[in-house]
Amino acid sequence: MPNRFGQGFAALWFDIQGIPPWVQVAIDGHRLSTMYLEQRVLVASFRGQPAFQQQLFDTPGEHLITLHDDVSGRRQEVAHFTVLDNSGTNEDDRLCQASNWGPEETGTSHIANRQAGGDMGVRIDIECALLDTVAIVGTRRIGTHRHRPDVLTFGIPADLLQQPGPIPIYLQSDQAGNRQLLGELLVVAD
Repeated sequence: MPNRFGQGFAALWFDIQGIPPWVQVAIDGHRLSTMYLEQRVLVASFRGQPAFQQQLFDTPGEHLITLHDDVSGRRQEVAHFTVLDNSGTNEDDRLCQASNWGPEETGTSHIANRQAGGDMGVRIDIECALLDTVAIVGTRRIGTHRHRPDVLTFGIPADLLQQPGPIPIYLQSDQAGNRQLLGELLVVAD
């Protein structure tokens, strides 16, 4: 998986000596938003292209990455972006129990693991979670982000953390057809 930014789009980084700053990156001929950094790094992102990003991530197989230099009229194949078929990732297509998660406690004012947007960041170590796994916090459904095959993260909005007491957190996968209790987040008055 490429780097995923907080706004939900992904990016690819290329460190190439002697690359002109106007070169653009494309996947399967579709040009990405490309930035030039530090005299040699190209950052190609899906910013503003959510439909293409989703289409690409939903299409298993090899996708050709090319560099385009419109000044010289050159095009160069550099690599392939591989999208794995997720249908066989979890043989029994189920959610298993998380081996660890946290933080398990937060204050109403001093939010644990506060993220840039004010949410409380939660990390889950879990060996088998399908790609459509979401967190249910109280009654709110919150999307998760996969950072590695065995790590999910999500953010709990601060407005859900205003009342002291335990808040049940569930993991749910519509594909697996099951929901299970992750644990209870304890919110304490501070």
